Amino acid sequence: MDEIENEEQNVTSEEQNTELEENVVSENTEENSEENNSNGEKGKHSGILWEIWSWTYSIVIAVVAVLLVKNFIFSTTIVKQTSMVPTLQENNMLVIDRLSQVRHVPLQRGDIVVLEAPSAIFGKTGDVAYYSEDTAFDKFKKIFAKLFYVKRVIGLPGEHIKIEPDAVYINGEEIDEPYVNPENSSNLNSMEMVIPEGYVFCMGDNRGSSADSRMFGAIPIDKIEGRIIFRFWPFNEFGTVD
Repeated sequence: MDEIENEEQNVTSEEQNTELEENVVSENTEENSEENNSNGEKGKHSGILWEIWSWTYSIVIAVVAVLLVKNFIFSTTIVKQTSMVPTLQENNMLVIDRLSQVRHVPLQRGDIVVLEAPSAIFGKTGDVAYYSEDTAFDKFKKIFAKLFYVKRVIGLPGEHIKIEPDAVYINGEEIDEPYVNPENSSNLNSMEMVIPEGYVFCMGDNRGSSADSRMFGAIPIDKIEGRIIFRFWPFNEFGTVD
């Protein structure tokens, strides 16, 4: 009987040990499962953060690339004025060559240019256009948008320009201007000046309806944004612009 009881006690003891081992294994399994779930959530979280960073980086690079091209190589503009009729019409879409200005290629008489609009049309200082001093915020805004005028270069630095109602004289000689709108060719008031170094005198082809250097003065060359080299709309006028 004693042996049987001892055997039963041993079996009971073994069963208890087995149960303890099973409980330990179960607890370890649950802990491992919780740890795996935690690692999985961390991995998922890291993946989302990486994807957000990847998209943000790509967008920033794309924006910087576009701004570099737009400000230093070429950009497009839409004509929203009639001062260059008949050469350019309202809603013409044009390509601006900015690279030539970045490379400081000298401007030529007859070039059609895009210039930053002066701060005041009638606010010239002497014979030159007035531009207010930009704040840091103004400079930042102008990276994305500026007010432009499209005009034609008529007078170059150092030249004497004289404007009569029906003719323009450079250094005493009348210049040929086949681009002027014959239906609106009046030069308004007579005037003359010597164009300062570093400036150009710009006028619209639609002389009687153009706010230009006759009103706001000669334009600093560093305010010339670029030359108009191409018209791509409307399609029936697709091509270079003279």
